[in-house]
Amino acid sequence: MKSYHFFIRPGCAYPLGATYGGSGTNFALGSEVVQRVGLCIFNKEMNEERIEITECDNYIWHFYIQGLREGTQYG
Repeated sequence: MKSYHFFIRPGCAYPLGATYGGSGTNFALGSEVVQRVGLCIFNKEMNEERIEITECDNYIWHFYIQGLREGTQYG
């Protein structure tokens, strides 16, 4: 599996969902019951990179991926 080596920052808790901001994408997901959250990023060949979300404020899990562009498939 290819590693993409994303530059990841804590990001913002709001707005919820995936938000492209011109130089990267912020992800925010709300849950009061989970203990871990992860995100899979897929390239054109459908290879995946799994990223664990470690930042959580008031049940909102969030992080920002520098350089992640609009149209990138994730799950």
